[in-house]
Amino acid sequence: MDEARESRRELCEGMDALTLEEKERCLLFAEAINAIEGLTISTELEQQLEKWKNGEIAFYQAFEDALKKYGFPI
Repeated sequence: MDEARESRRELCEGMDALTLEEKERCLLFAEAINAIEGLTISTELEQQLEKWKNGEIAFYQAFEDALKKYGFPI
């Protein structure tokens, strides 16, 4: 894994340590910010984030999938 990718993974680790309530609050906050900006997230990303919230996947997986979907280099 290259240095940039490893750095992103390390930044995401703390997100997996959040409680269910904290994860729910994070998602509500993100939804509010997106609404202010006039943005909506894809159904696919919403499903990924729901899996993260429920502990089924690591946050990094959802984060990396979003980067790929919107054409950012991984």
